[in-house]
Amino acid sequence: MANFPWEIEWSDALCMSNPEIDSEHQHFIELVNDLNGEIMNQRRDKAVIVNIMKLILEGAIAHFEHEERLLVENAYSAAQEHTQVHSGLTSKIKQASTERYSEYRAQHSVD
Repeated sequence: MANFPWEIEWSDALCMSNPEIDSEHQHFIELVNDLNGEIMNQRRDKAVIVNIMKLILEGAIAHFEHEERLLVENAYSAAQEHTQVHSGLTSKIKQASTERYSEYRAQHSVD
């Protein structure tokens, strides 16, 4: 992937000191960078964009569920607030995915 000024790069500042969570975060960053790269690509394959958005949504939901279990298991005092943040993010991802898929269906007569 080409380096773009908006590309997200993993750094120690993003490290949560939990190898499973860090791996999930790194994968999520890769998907977001793939999505941004595809959007910026002059060929803009909308099917690829829709698929990446689907992977982001599915990955985010699985990650959030995993992280929320860990928060509860570790008696994190702000677990409920963190869960609400996840819920808001999931809603935004779902809305964006639905909008992009609707556009793709309209342009490609997909049901």
